[in-house]
Amino acid sequence: MTRPAPPDPSSPPDAPVSRGGGLGAAHSSSPPDAPASFGVLGAPATTTPLAAGRLDVWLGLLRANGGRVDGPFALRALFATASSAALAPLRLVHRLRLGGVLARGGAVDDPILIVGHYRSGTTHLQNLLTRDPQWALVTTAQALAPELSLAPGPWKRALAALLPATRAMDEMVMGIDLPEEPDHALAALSRFSFYHGFAFPSTFTRHYREYVALEDAPAGRIAAWSRLYREQLRLACALSERPRAVIKNPADTARLGHVLGVFPEAAFVHVVRDPRTMFFSIRNFYRKTLEEFSMQRWSEDDVEALVWGVYEHMMRAYLRERGMVPPGSLCEVRFETLEERPMEVLEEIYRVLGLSGFADAAPHFERYLDEKRDYRKNAYRMDPETVARIEDRWGFALDAWGYR
Repeated sequence: MTRPAPPDPSSPPDAPVSRGGGLGAAHSSSPPDAPASFGVLGAPATTTPLAAGRLDVWLGLLRANGGRVDGPFALRALFATASSAALAPLRLVHRLRLGGVLARGGAVDDPILIVGHYRSGTTHLQNLLTRDPQWALVTTAQALAPELSLAPGPWKRALAALLPATRAMDEMVMGIDLPEEPDHALAALSRFSFYHGFAFPSTFTRHYREYVALEDAPAGRIAAWSRLYREQLRLACALSERPRAVIKNPADTARLGHVLGVFPEAAFVHVVRDPRTMFFSIRNFYRKTLEEFSMQRWSEDDVEALVWGVYEHMMRAYLRERGMVPPGSLCEVRFETLEERPMEVLEEIYRVLGLSGFADAAPHFERYLDEKRDYRKNAYRMDPETVARIEDRWGFALDAWGYR
C-alpha cells in the first residue's frame, strides 16, 4: 500500500491542515481543537452513560472515587442516580427474559473484531463492514441501554429522543439502530469500560490499567469481564438473528491476550493511522467526552497527560501481543488507504481473514460510501513543536507502521 505523506509541521499554528480523501475534504472553520471550557457542565446532564446502567455500578464507582462529585456536575450525578433507579423494573424484566432469548439464539461464532486506538478510523470501518447483511452488530440502543433490550414499552423512542443527531467529536451520524461499540454496554453493566475514566478523571489512569487493560487482574475480575463480554455478543447475535458479529472495540487493542481468552477463534482487523494526525484528533475526543461524561473538574494538563500516556500504553501493548493472534486471523489496514481506496481495502480484509461473501456485500459498501461522499472531517492546527514531540515520544509507532 502507498505510504501517506506526513503532515506538514511547517504549517503555522493557526492554519488548519487540509486533508482530502474518499470521504471528502476537511473543513477549516472554527477549529475543533480550541481550548475547552472545563470545570463546568460542558454538556447536558443527560449525556452520562451511567443513566441507563445498573444503580450498583454507579454507586460502586462513586464509592471507589471517595464520593467525589464536583459542584458543577451535581446535576449530572443526580440524573444518573434518579434515572438508574427509575429504570430498575425494566432492567428486571430484561434479565428475566435474557436466558430464554440467548438459548433460542443458539450457538454463535467468535466475532470479527475491529481494533485500533481511539480516533484511528475504527468507526468508519465498522460502519462499512456492518453494511454486509450477513453480520450481526451491537446497535446503539443495545450499547447504551443493554438491560433494556428485551424490556417492553417505548424506551427506544425515549432513547432516540435523547440521542444527539451527530457525535460531538466529529459530526458522525448517530441513531439507535446504527452500530456501536460494546464498551458502552459494559459501562452500563460493570466497571469494565474505558468511558468510566472520563466520569472520574482524577483516577482515569488507575481505572484504565485495572479495568480496561486488565493489568495484573485477579482471576475473578477477568472471569467477570469475560462473562459480560460474551453475553453482550450473544445478545447482539440473537437480536440480529445472525451467528457472527462485526464489532469495533478500541479498548481491546490494549488486551489482545485477554480477548483471545474469551474469543479464541476471533478475527481481528487493526486500523492504524499516522500518529501525527491522530494526536490532535485524540485530544479533541478527550475534551468532548470529558465535557459529556465528567463528574469532576479537569484541566488541559489532565487531557494532555492522558492523550500521551494512554496512546503509548495501548499501542505498545498491541505490539507486544499481536503475535498471539493465530496466522490468518489478523489483518492490519491503514486508515489513509481505507479513505483513498476503500473497496480495495475491504476486499483485502475478506481475503486475508478468509471471509466469504465480498461480491454480494460490495453493492452495500458502495452505497454507504456514496451516502458519505460529502462528509467533511475535522481539521486541526498542527504546531511544529507538538509534531516534533509526537515524532519523539510516539516514534516507536511511526517506525512500526512505516510512517517516517
